[in-house]
Amino acid sequence: MRYPVFLFWNALGGIAWGVTFSLVGYFAGASYEKVASTIGKGAAVAVALLAIAVIAVWAVKRRRREEEHPPSDVMTSGPSHGRIPEAE
Repeated sequence: MRYPVFLFWNALGGIAWGVTFSLVGYFAGASYEKVASTIGKGAAVAVALLAIAVIAVWAVKRRRREEEHPPSDVMTSGPSHGRIPEAE
């Protein structure tokens, strides 16, 4: 790929990413204020803690699943790819 083409799309992607995440943060903050005023700050904090707990449980289960079934190492199978054979 030519560098000017890469630079254009990379810059466009960076701008889009920055604008998107800034808007997501803004709207998340605005929606928090609406939720807090509607049901109270205690309930909003409880919902946030529940969401964090769900994400933590999901991450722990995913990690345990990956530890039980590790990905196969591609380099251990097939030809040696120029490695020096071990002495027997």
